[in-house]
Amino acid sequence: MTPRPGMSLAITGVVLALLSLIFSGVLSRPLLVAGAGLAGFAIFQGQREARRQVRAFSQQQNLVAWLLGIVAIGLVGTWAGLPIYQRHQVLTQLEVFTTEGRHLQDEMAERVATSNQLMGDQTAKIQDWHARLDTWVATELGIFYRQQLGTPQESPAYPPRLPARLRVFWDKVETDLATLEQFRKEFSGWLFKTR
Repeated sequence: MTPRPGMSLAITGVVLALLSLIFSGVLSRPLLVAGAGLAGFAIFQGQREARRQVRAFSQQQNLVAWLLGIVAIGLVGTWAGLPIYQRHQVLTQLEVFTTEGRHLQDEMAERVATSNQLMGDQTAKIQDWHARLDTWVATELGIFYRQQLGTPQESPAYPPRLPARLRVFWDKVETDLATLEQFRKEFSGWLFKTR
């Protein structure tokens, strides 16, 4: 008994669709689309009358057939690629916050080393940065990630001449930067999950 020509395509499509349930994250949707596409193509291969009607429609309504094909591919491609785009956005924003946090630390260390100026504006910048980070994490990543920002941990090393009253601000930035690095490692993987 010889298998039908589309049988291997159908089996491959089903396997890919099942894999989309195992690999959650950015791979899930593309696997599902590929699996459904292969299975659909295999079913279509076995339908002689349907193929004839599609061929006749595409010959009679060439422009409409092209437009429908482009719109369908665009919609499916957008849906399948959305988690990859979201992952890119998250990683970009994490990098922005990390760069800004490091700049705040450098600025604070430099100001402490060169003068005895009041640091109110610097501490206000740190509080503003932390508030924006907290809001972004809660909004874009969810409450679970917001809880990971947590209470500032005491830093193992402070810049020379940093007054004790300013150490809590240094600790806040240091702790947030460590948490951002954890987030970056997690979201860099291909198993990145979306909400």
